[in-house]
Amino acid sequence: PIAMQRNSWKKRGDLFTEYGVAVRSVRKDQSGVNLVMHYLSDGTVKLMFTYKREMYIVPVMIILKALVNEVDYYIYKQLIKGKEKDRFFQGCIKTMLRKMVSEGIYFQEQALNYLGEKFAVKLNLPSWYSPAEIAKFLLDQCICVHLETGEEKFNFLVLMIQKLFAVVKNECALESADNLMSQEILTPGSLYLIVLKERLYSWLTSVRVNIEKKLKSAKISVLTLAVMRDCFARSMDITRSVENVLATGNFVPRYESSLQQNTGLVIVADKLNFWRYLSHFRAVHRGAFFAQMRTTTVRKLLPEAWGFLCPVHTPDGTPCGLLNHMALTCEVVSSEPSKDHLYNLFCKYGMIPSDDPISVHSEFYTVMFDGKLVGRVLEKMAHNFVMKLRSLKSLGEQKVPNHMEICFIPRTKHASQFPGIFIFTTLARMMRPVKNLITNATELIGTMEQVYLHVALKPEDVVPGVSESFLAVLN
Repeated sequence: PIAMQRNSWKKRGDLFTEYGVAVRSVRKDQSGVNLVMHYLSDGTVKLMFTYKREMYIVPVMIILKALVNEVDYYIYKQLIKGKEKDRFFQGCIKTMLRKMVSEGIYFQEQALNYLGEKFAVKLNLPSWYSPAEIAKFLLDQCICVHLETGEEKFNFLVLMIQKLFAVVKNECALESADNLMSQEILTPGSLYLIVLKERLYSWLTSVRVNIEKKLKSAKISVLTLAVMRDCFARSMDITRSVENVLATGNFVPRYESSLQQNTGLVIVADKLNFWRYLSHFRAVHRGAFFAQMRTTTVRKLLPEAWGFLCPVHTPDGTPCGLLNHMALTCEVVSSEPSKDHLYNLFCKYGMIPSDDPISVHSEFYTVMFDGKLVGRVLEKMAHNFVMKLRSLKSLGEQKVPNHMEICFIPRTKHASQFPGIFIFTTLARMMRPVKNLITNATELIGTMEQVYLHVALKPEDVVPGVSESFLAVLN
């Protein structure tokens, strides 16, 4: 989740402030949903999500209640875990719980029915769906789609709430969505899949409309093979619509809401010379949406891009700073390894599972694994935990993936990034090789973890005594 401040958020409703925490939740097929958790001036929190490109805002406490079958006290204890001395935060949580109770919501079933009744018209689901089933469909399709169970989604939203209040109280620094450490790459294969998925949705919708017309006009009570064939023949052609997207670069999705542009998704490769032709396949474009912005913030070359994006190879004119090219050794993660064994490995080296009790007096770091809260590590053990995982990763031992990203954000006296241990093995991340001076092996590091590592450009730049020393690999 990215802590942000935008004045435009104040226009979304009464009492809305400029503070929020945004996240792009991505499914396995790389299609995603944008979530924004808003802070209101009365101390409450609301969650914004989209469905079929329409924006909805719901009190976050109702979402939490609908996700888990637990009493209010359990929700309260989970939210204040690690914040037992923060009276302001505790008071805000109690206020949100009281507002939820004022709506007549005491149990999970009541929360599901409440959401189902409110969204029944918008979701356009079959008439036999009960309000609870409608709400479950909504939670499955719109809320933290990268997670599967309600408990996992609950834990993730709890972390977002804690980070949001940390930003409001100036305990956590604001972040930028323009920073490379907060970004991933939309690869051509993922875009093809999104287009195909959209067209399949449209095709199924057209088949449904044709079947309904047949049943009404011909008064057919049984769908025979001949009727189905006729309905399929009258439906849209998927192949031509996909070819049209590839030919024109225009794509207006009905379901995918995370794409910020509808045109310019395809370019013609320029064969001026071989180097120019090959550069197209290393190019990374921020998006046509940002070309119309009057600010230069999105075009700036930030230090976090070192080693991942070429600081020179960007054209003049309108695309300057928006159309970049990956550095020579930079690569994009294109395969997702088996990770079932990694959870036990984390526990072996000191992680306490999220469902285990932990002393309220203990200082700990939360462990996020691919956007899922899997456990906590005591503060005194966090450094050794990270160093052991990094050693296994660089040496390729115990089936630890070589492109696993291990980012340890320590707790500081000043307002910095939200502390925690963030581990990623997902697709579409940029990685680059460096030499681990401890294990004397080549290690791939990501954009987020590089910020918190000591990477020397030359051997003489290595600082003696620094436990996490790396040397840039130059070809």
